[in-house]
Amino acid sequence: MEENKLDIEDDIENVLKILPKDIEANWPDKKDFLKYCKEIGNLNLQQLQKEKQNLQEESIEIAQQIQDLAISNYKKFIETAENTRNIYKEFATTETLLNELVDKLPDFEQQYTNFTTESNDISLHRRLSTLMFQKTSQLTDFLQLPELMEISIADGNYEDALEIVDFIRRLAHKYPDIQIFTILLGEVEKLWLIIVQKLLTQLRSDIQLPKCLQAVGYLRCMNIFTEAELRLKFLQTRDSWLQSILDEIPKDKPSQHLSKVIELSRIHIFQIITQYNAIFSDDNKLVITKNDEHINEAAIFQSWIQEKISQFLKTMEQDLNECDDGSSFGSTLSQCMYFGLSFSKVGCDFRGLIAPIITKCIKRYFKQTVTNGTKKFQRDMDSFTLINKVYTTSGVASSSSNSNPLKRVDSNDTTPKLENIQDFYPLAEYCNCLLTAFNDLRVCAPLSLVYHVTQTVQQSLQDVANIILLFYQHEHQAFTEIAKEQFTLFCKCFVYELIPYIQNCIKLVYPTLHISKYLGVPVTVLEKGKYLTLDRTVILEPIQHLILPLHNVIEEELTSSIATSSQIKTNDSEISETVTKLVDENTLKEVINDTS
Repeated sequence: MEENKLDIEDDIENVLKILPKDIEANWPDKKDFLKYCKEIGNLNLQQLQKEKQNLQEESIEIAQQIQDLAISNYKKFIETAENTRNIYKEFATTETLLNELVDKLPDFEQQYTNFTTESNDISLHRRLSTLMFQKTSQLTDFLQLPELMEISIADGNYEDALEIVDFIRRLAHKYPDIQIFTILLGEVEKLWLIIVQKLLTQLRSDIQLPKCLQAVGYLRCMNIFTEAELRLKFLQTRDSWLQSILDEIPKDKPSQHLSKVIELSRIHIFQIITQYNAIFSDDNKLVITKNDEHINEAAIFQSWIQEKISQFLKTMEQDLNECDDGSSFGSTLSQCMYFGLSFSKVGCDFRGLIAPIITKCIKRYFKQTVTNGTKKFQRDMDSFTLINKVYTTSGVASSSSNSNPLKRVDSNDTTPKLENIQDFYPLAEYCNCLLTAFNDLRVCAPLSLVYHVTQTVQQSLQDVANIILLFYQHEHQAFTEIAKEQFTLFCKCFVYELIPYIQNCIKLVYPTLHISKYLGVPVTVLEKGKYLTLDRTVILEPIQHLILPLHNVIEEELTSSIATSSQIKTNDSEISETVTKLVDENTLKEVINDTS
């Protein structure tokens, strides 16, 4: 069978080669053509010769049939053509719509996806809404937690408030996808910060130890500060409260302000120290932080104590510098020393830092007082005159023969007397200024200032001598005999009354025995030095030429006085000692101590 098929195909190819070229190329593929080829192959020659005519006749017949068919079915052909055309148009429109549909399919797919997502969300929301409706009471309880926490804070019940915060934090950490817990966490965190502020505000107020323990305990539970930061924050808040109290003290009177500062600082600083020691333990001196840094927590407290002491010493120095009452130095020193002694209970005795400040302020005040006295003497001398002035005095230069210038006094009384100084008001007022300075110094006289006091007074007396010299240079040409006599009395009063009297005041303020013990030297050595003794040579150097005649007169009157006293006394040895003493002295200071 396969061989016959191959032969038939070969025959068909041979037949195609002899056929005209205008025959359609696709005919060999048609079954009718193949069938017709088979039929031709079965014809004899005569039949084959007639085949052409038969085909022509058949073609004419078919054409006639087609023509008849077309005539008889003309309307149908027209309708078919119109329908075909319409169908073509419809197919073209359909194709266009299909193309548009294809173009819109991605958008449709996206919208469908969105719709599906929204449908799922709506379904989920509906389910959640249903669940929320079922759990309304529980959700209401959750939503009321911030309000409940706020009420607890207002009532001061911080423990319940912190429990609410801890509960919300655990829920938010366990269910991070639930938005309501996130919202609640944000609200309670704000209230949590309010708790911190309220606790710190409590520490900035006047609270006792139990309240301090409670507040610091809450701060520890909140874990907002490290241990070192908590100590620092505690000291900062308590220091803020202490500073507010000190700032309220009136500053119009420095001595009262300082006294109040000492009292309040002693009470409240010691209270803060007690609270700190009760709350914090310094057993573990060194702490390692997260950054591997070593922090000495005990140093925080010691630094604060040091700062408070420095602040107090600065305030004390400022108030003492502004103080115009030297008599208050003694009471201030007593209060400060008691304040420093009370701190020795906590190992912070700072009395050694007080003494230099007090000494410095006393030194400044004394020098200022003496300087003011010197300036006042200068002003008084500018308006002072000896012309046409009459003085009643029993001085050395008095013309009265009945008044003895070296009147004897009790042999045991060696204190110089100021008998004539009231006649010369510049010297009297200057003396009063020095006495005021000595009286203020006497209340609290630091032994370390003995040399400074002596030198300050000596310099002031030297300035006074220079002022007297200037006065003499300006006025001596207009002096009358009486004015010259009064000027002599003036110089005598300055040299033989005022200077010995001031020297005695220095020794009364600073007893020789005390200075001897302080310096560790014998009294005899001390008396020869310049610690307590005024150098009369330096003081009187500007007016040495003015007092030389007066010195001669004094020596003559001393000789006369000694002669008179030798006639009264019967003890020769006593007279000899008196004469020897007067001869050996280089100055008349010791003579004035025995006579007036």
